[in-house]
Amino acid sequence: MSKYRVAVLGADTAVGEVLLDLLIDRRFPGAEIQALSLAPGQGAVVQAGGEEWDLLPADSCDYGSLHLVFLAYGAGLDAALLARITAAGCWLIDAAGALRAVPEVPLLVPELNTGLLFELGGDRRLSAPGALSIALALALAPLQRAAGLKSVQLSSYQAVSALGREAVEELAQQTRQLLTFQPVSQRVFSQQIAFNCLPEIGALDADGHSREERDLIRETRQLLKAPALAISVTAVQVPVFYGHAAAVHLQTEQPLSLAAARELLASAPGLSLSADADYPTQIGQASGEDAVFIGRLRGDLAPAQGLSFWLVTDNLRKGAALNAVQIAEALVERNLL
Repeated sequence: MSKYRVAVLGADTAVGEVLLDLLIDRRFPGAEIQALSLAPGQGAVVQAGGEEWDLLPADSCDYGSLHLVFLAYGAGLDAALLARITAAGCWLIDAAGALRAVPEVPLLVPELNTGLLFELGGDRRLSAPGALSIALALALAPLQRAAGLKSVQLSSYQAVSALGREAVEELAQQTRQLLTFQPVSQRVFSQQIAFNCLPEIGALDADGHSREERDLIRETRQLLKAPALAISVTAVQVPVFYGHAAAVHLQTEQPLSLAAARELLASAPGLSLSADADYPTQIGQASGEDAVFIGRLRGDLAPAQGLSFWLVTDNLRKGAALNAVQIAEALVERNLL
């Protein structure tokens, strides 16, 4: 088996650590894996995959010697560094959202659209969609193929870890402050997040839609190849550290029985469907797991072609790092790396 030289840029982030874990656990054929950071302290290390990794400065990396770079920073990257990596000719897979909105960079979910890998031309930049876009598209795709989709409405309940370690630390700090009757400090969130829900993730546009809501609609339409699909989203930031959830309602174009929907979801790749009397939660099922979990599947009470369900996913795993590693594995399987 061929060996590949791989780097994780942002190995000191939560997504970067999970990437290292997965590269080791899934035995990715990398002869050398470098852990890179934008600002590593002298002697800085990161623990991942049962190993200790020296953090190396991203600026001094020889990207021309690498086959593949995983990008684990969602923001704060210098455009010149990205241009340098691209010019070096290695593959660049964005796991954290830095390239999600770049029109020329395809969004990949390996269970759905790896055929795009053969349509890239000379561009070697690839991106994972957002965590909930991945989960939603995986759940909707088998239903769409069977009966078409008329409309989708959902409310999402999203963990603070999607916004990085500072957000996790702020939730923990606010929780401690409130439980010890201290004033609450805020840096990351516009309002108190501990013991609270914020119906705003990202800036609101002139029509009142948040950045997260716009991204989820755009990416889901793109993944399903349904540019006119009616999707309505309310994205809510909740005081949960890890794991996203969503309550989804949809209407199909053609009749689809509850039994048929259950069979489709139970057999679809990347999904795990709970039994009728059970339902998944972020902590109970999704945390540290690869699948998108679905429960509370039910039809409309009224005589309409509607279905509702609940889904949860580990936003750092399948929602980011795992999806990126699966993209890399698809490149290897197709002899493109």
